[in-house]
Amino acid sequence: MKSDTFPFDILDDSHHLLTILEQHQVTHPVMSEVLSRHRALHDKLTEQRQIGEHALEEWRTALAQRWKCEIGVQRLYASIQRQLYDYFGADAHFFEIIAPATEGQPRTANDLLADLRRLKASLALIHPQPPFASEWLPRLATASAELSAALAQTVQCETQRRQASVGRRLIGNAYQRAREQTYRLLGEYLGEELIIESNRRLETSASLDIVETGKNPD
Repeated sequence: MKSDTFPFDILDDSHHLLTILEQHQVTHPVMSEVLSRHRALHDKLTEQRQIGEHALEEWRTALAQRWKCEIGVQRLYASIQRQLYDYFGADAHFFEIIAPATEGQPRTANDLLADLRRLKASLALIHPQPPFASEWLPRLATASAELSAALAQTVQCETQRRQASVGRRLIGNAYQRAREQTYRLLGEYLGEELIIESNRRLETSASLDIVETGKNPD
């Protein structure tokens, strides 16, 4: 997979370079040490990609869970609003203090959490309590806890995703530097024409594999 940082698929490129080194390590023993270093780099590249893909999946799952909680909170809040409006009737000022209308206003998940907590505290403090308060208070407590946990999980997963991205970029930069040094070394031992011919053989071999297996490289 290509990225904005690297204009080519690093793992494919690394595998290609490993194959070249393996072809020439017998006739050029110096290549063996270089090959060992590139194998270690290839393993790190593979590991970092797996970490990044896992972190991305975890982040997407956390976002989906947070959005699910937000929708549930919005519905719960609206239901309680309707009951409060029916209960207080003409006393709109009191109603607005307890559960102010939020329709048409941009609300973040943190805004929703603050609304829930304010509503829960207000219902608990009203005296006398509305007859439906005992039903709604436990549900408000549960919804607040779930949304708070979803928010914390999203933040944690976002942090891990960013760390994985940085790690992938660092190992990618290390590979690019090693790649440049290795191709200079190959040029010294094999010459530019041999490198081009070696690359051509690899590309031809890959094309034959595709034809034989019927697989599309994409």
